[in-house]
Amino acid sequence: MLIAARSKTLTENVIEQLLTLIRTGKCQPGERLPSESQLTQQLGVSRACVREALQAVAQTGVIELRAGRRARVKAPSARSLFDPAGMAGLLEPESLVHLWQVRMAIEVAAVRFATELIEPEGITQLEHALADQARAMETGDVTKYNEADLAFHQHLIRATGNPIFIELYKTIRRGIQASQSVTTRSLGMQRGVLGHSAILDAVKAKDPAGAEAAMRSHLGVSTMYLHALAELPRQDERATPGPSTAT
Repeated sequence: MLIAARSKTLTENVIEQLLTLIRTGKCQPGERLPSESQLTQQLGVSRACVREALQAVAQTGVIELRAGRRARVKAPSARSLFDPAGMAGLLEPESLVHLWQVRMAIEVAAVRFATELIEPEGITQLEHALADQARAMETGDVTKYNEADLAFHQHLIRATGNPIFIELYKTIRRGIQASQSVTTRSLGMQRGVLGHSAILDAVKAKDPAGAEAAMRSHLGVSTMYLHALAELPRQDERATPGPSTAT
């Protein structure tokens, strides 16, 4: 049965504000959040509410809580990919490499099955997603481009008809969305459109081997870029961290 919609509780609002503070980079990994008393004053809520929110955020693996000390922001990890309240948008290049390796394993295998099993409706969905992607590229709309990019891959996964492929892809979808801010900005949009065109041509030709090769090539470019990015010195090794958000 349906449950009546409700507005967010005070605790949920505090949780959202804490995660936003971290996601936007206002409080970096290794830095500490404001104290409970400071959060109580700044947010206009009770100390019990602040404590409940901090405990909830800590459960996502985003912050570390220790008795008598302010909460400390933890470095992003692969766990963030699978937590709905996590911080996938802050994943470091090394974690993105791990994500892309998993994505490669899933999608290269899936595209072969999709090519063999896809229905005409699935072909149409792929064509529409590619057209949306191309239009977004022409207008420079990165948000719509990334949405169409993800839709193209999701249509391929669904075309396999394999519920395990579909569920596996759901678990890494948030991480893929987070990584798009890196790959699209750095590698450009035309590369993605051309890659998808090659994949679609092979799928329409009912060429599983060709589709597999096209997908491997398409994802391989991003994988190589992220590998190179991960080998660069970490930010905290290149520059001295700025002052903490908490005073």
